[in-house]
Amino acid sequence: MNTIVTIGTGYSGSSAIYEFLRQTDNFYDPFPNIEFSITYDPGGVMDIEECINKNYTPNKMKIIYEQFRKNINFYTNKGYGLKQGKNMSFENANINDLMIKYLESLIELKYKGQSLYLKYNDTLFSNLHAKILLKFKKKLSKEMILFCDNENFQKKTTKFFEKLININNHNKKDILLDQGGSIWNPYKSTKYYVNAKCILIFRDPRDIFSEFKGKSAFSYPGNDAETFCYWYKKILSNINTNELKKSNMLKINFEDFAQKNNNTLSLISEHILTEINTENTDFDFSKSAKNVCRFKENLSNNEIEIIEKNLKEYLYI
Repeated sequence: MNTIVTIGTGYSGSSAIYEFLRQTDNFYDPFPNIEFSITYDPGGVMDIEECINKNYTPNKMKIIYEQFRKNINFYTNKGYGLKQGKNMSFENANINDLMIKYLESLIELKYKGQSLYLKYNDTLFSNLHAKILLKFKKKLSKEMILFCDNENFQKKTTKFFEKLININNHNKKDILLDQGGSIWNPYKSTKYYVNAKCILIFRDPRDIFSEFKGKSAFSYPGNDAETFCYWYKKILSNINTNELKKSNMLKINFEDFAQKNNNTLSLISEHILTEINTENTDFDFSKSAKNVCRFKENLSNNEIEIIEKNLKEYLYI
């Protein structure tokens, strides 16, 4: 069994590749149209591993532990109104309990206590409550934790993901995860999955900026071309190039895929070890192809010149 992971930066076109693969019916998608970001979110699995192996302090363990607990609520809550959530759920499984059990299994020791640093960063209400209790010679019960060693962490984490993403996978198909890894560390963020096969999608920055402008992408710099160029260079320069060389990594251009380049589709099939026949899908390649070179319609000549000057090595020719 393999785990197919699509990865891209914002508006890179990775969602189109993901949707195409989903429509082939070759794969089991446990969380349709949900970005599977558990490993690389702040306080996620990678941060736990980093704390265990390279940045070991009780304070950081406690903070990461609490952040992971908050993340679980974000993953499992329904998003409505002003409340955000990914609504990751199954009819016959409690995802919230599964994640909590995983987190708790990583803890080797719990003990009562609280450091001065954690007290300083505690809520005003909690600190006030503690002072009131202290007047009556009582203490607010706080708890510290220590994570297990790396060997146990790796075993428990691999087992957790294997169980999580295979719930209801009755036909034992290969798994498909949308944005299941970090573009900056595509290998480290996906090594916990069974036989991860990563597809990294890149796109012409002129079209990416065009998307930013046209769709009011609030998380990205879409108002100024020069700011965008600085942002884009910074994003790509921080990608771990050594990880891109791993045998389970495949880099493709959105443009090649969108224009139904047979060589690109063959590369994908070869990489994920699955023969994909485009005739068996309803995917509309013409719709994706219309998003190639859209910048010619949406950007000013000045904006195009700025991007071509500053990001010429990233342009799709």
